[in-house]
Amino acid sequence: MLKRYTFWLWLAVVILFLTGLIHSISLFISPVPANEVERQMIELMTHNKMDMGAGFHRTMWDLLTALSASFTFFCLLGGLTIGYLLKMKAPLAILKGIVRIHLLIFAGLFCRRSGLCFSSAGHLDRSLSAVSDDWGAYDSKRGRASE
Repeated sequence: MLKRYTFWLWLAVVILFLTGLIHSISLFISPVPANEVERQMIELMTHNKMDMGAGFHRTMWDLLTALSASFTFFCLLGGLTIGYLLKMKAPLAILKGIVRIHLLIFAGLFCRRSGLCFSSAGHLDRSLSAVSDDWGAYDSKRGRASE
């Protein structure tokens, strides 16, 4: 398997380029709301500027666009680095070192992003069920919580 390391590294380069390309789509296409609630959400994200201190006033859309662009460039940097070293036929020791650094960085990024993306869904589900339980206890006729 070690003799075929160039195949696997070129495959990693292609996957990094594809991931960067997919993440760059959001930089060129504006979201289209499907209903009134989505229109309101997009309006708030694009126009509501938050005071983040030190004279820094940005919308959530600005922050998400910057995050998407940085991830796109991060994938391109990783793919270009490995691709360049393979094309120049760098010694195996240098390739191993760069690939280990990439594995460390990309594994940390994956753990962080999967923790933010997937564990928050469980927290959201629990918080929504707690809110719906509270709403179930509300008596609309008397305008207060039922005993």
